[in-house]
Amino acid sequence: MYEEKIDELLKIIHWLDSYRTFKITEPSRIESSIEKTCPPKIVKRWKRVKKEIREMNRALSESPLRRLLAMASILRFVSLTCIMGLFLSFMIIITSKVTIPLNYPTMMGIIIIAVVIIPNFYLYLDRYLRQKIKSYYEAGDRFRSRMKKVKSLAQELIYYTSELVKKAELDPSKLTFKLYNIDYHGIEVKSKPKFFSKFYTVRLTLNMEEAAVRRSKARE
Repeated sequence: MYEEKIDELLKIIHWLDSYRTFKITEPSRIESSIEKTCPPKIVKRWKRVKKEIREMNRALSESPLRRLLAMASILRFVSLTCIMGLFLSFMIIITSKVTIPLNYPTMMGIIIIAVVIIPNFYLYLDRYLRQKIKSYYEAGDRFRSRMKKVKSLAQELIYYTSELVKKAELDPSKLTFKLYNIDYHGIEVKSKPKFFSKFYTVRLTLNMEEAAVRRSKARE
């Protein structure tokens, strides 16, 4: 019982955290999970944040940033596919001693495109998007106040989940999950983003008593 509820809560925290980097999950999906797993106070708070999220979605749909984020996701997939495909092809060629029916310039062209051009184009676009998202926060525009509310709700869910982990007598070191941002209380980073991944792998660190105190302060 507790394990399934905790897994669902960690999923909700991940979704809310992803909003802070404009990775959008359908609000109705989040709402369904929150109503199923959270106490009334958190459900009530979600309903206030939901309005902000819908407004943010509407603003993003009118912004070129949304299209660029979609393009970056596609380029990331293509880059990983090219690199892994090329690596696997060379492993098969080496182990089976197959002759490549391509001349040297063609092979070098494929390698440069797959390993240099496409991945670097993705990295350039990703860096541009990071700077653009940062500028949204620094400009004091409408997104910053909305993101603050989303972060606050994610933080309360971290506190609530920590309480449940303690009640269920589970080992928090085994309950790892992924976040884009790590500026929350009650988490510890287990591993940093690697390769093309943007996620930190984290675990909960708060005990039940500390989590309850912090939740109380967060609601004040």
